[in-house]
Amino acid sequence: MLLNMFEHSSWVFCIVHLELDANHQPIDWTYLYCNDHFAKLENKPKEELKGQRFYDLFPNAERKYLATFYRAAYGKEVIEYDEIFEKLGHYFHVSCIPLDKEGVFACVLQNIKQNELEKAQINSELEEALRKLRQENELLEMLSRDYVTIYKIDVIHDRFTTLKMTPETFPDLLRKERDQLPESFSEFTKLYAQRFVVSSQREEFIDWFSMAHLKNFERYRSRKLSICNVSWTGRNAIF
Repeated sequence: MLLNMFEHSSWVFCIVHLELDANHQPIDWTYLYCNDHFAKLENKPKEELKGQRFYDLFPNAERKYLATFYRAAYGKEVIEYDEIFEKLGHYFHVSCIPLDKEGVFACVLQNIKQNELEKAQINSELEEALRKLRQENELLEMLSRDYVTIYKIDVIHDRFTTLKMTPETFPDLLRKERDQLPESFSEFTKLYAQRFVVSSQREEFIDWFSMAHLKNFERYRSRKLSICNVSWTGRNAIF
């Protein structure tokens, strides 16, 4: 009755006996039964699978499942996990269910819908984005205690965003003098230098905040986007 149910089910199903060596360690498993869906997954006729040992059929396959299967076959645990067969393009929730006879268990593979996987991936990406945002906000809060102006700089594309600008500072005055600040941080730096940095220190100031110089900092080598907390102090200006 049970086998007849799985024979007509959309689930992938098999019953196996886990083989042990002389030291009672799992070494292989033998197929006692498999339905058509399982045979299709393994790309072999089910008549050919029955009575065969897995590693005789697939000698190069990974052996990572042996310890898990041992827990089901001899420890009588119900084991559940998700498995992605990337080469085959299949995604399964796997249930290993111990049966009455020692060493024998059933393996049921339920197909996970693609949209559910995509949702899980999106949720994971959102969680990672939120984590990075929290880290960035914590860093911004820390920097805000010490710096009057803070920029977020894309050192790859030479673009920047102003995160904090204290009123009546030099950057704020420059912003008020112009209808729109340049998108390029290098151009902004040149404008600032021409307006507020003494001529003897102007070239050094521009070079210090150049993209080439910023990229030399270790924290910029592993990120395209980061908060810049590199400061420069001249005799007559603090940036």
